[in-house]
Amino acid sequence: MDDHLDQLLTIAEAAKLTGVAKSTITRARTRGEFPRAQQKQDTWYIPIGDLINSGRLDTITHKTPEEPTSATSTQNHQNLVHALELEKQRAHYAEQQLHQAQQLIQAKQDTIDALKTTIHALENTPHKQLTTTPHQENTHPKPETEPKNPPIERRSPLQRLSQWIKK
Repeated sequence: MDDHLDQLLTIAEAAKLTGVAKSTITRARTRGEFPRAQQKQDTWYIPIGDLINSGRLDTITHKTPEEPTSATSTQNHQNLVHALELEKQRAHYAEQQLHQAQQLIQAKQDTIDALKTTIHALENTPHKQLTTTPHQENTHPKPETEPKNPPIERRSPLQRLSQWIKK
């Protein structure tokens, strides 16, 4: 870097050169806009190169930019940096939500697959038919007449679930 860019200015000198208040330069230094700023005893010094790199000073004339005022330009820059940081945070949050949603979808799909496997296994298992012992036959005599209404097709909850999943 050129020697004149390493020239150190006090906060007051930097403020006067850039056309802003000393408090503005102090806040910018606190935010880290002047990474090579140095403190000697109780006084802070800002390199001219840091003022140029921060956009507060023109690189050729070492004067503040003419087209919008330095304060407006700095404020616009700060607003853009802040908006960019907010968008980065929003994108990160959206990525986290997407990841959580994908995990939830995968968990639900695993549950559905397990239920389908269970239903398939149950459908292919031969059912034991209930048998009656001679003692039970005497206890419950068969009706002599057929019921007047035809039997209603009854499906077990498992059969209803199986039909629902197949849809």
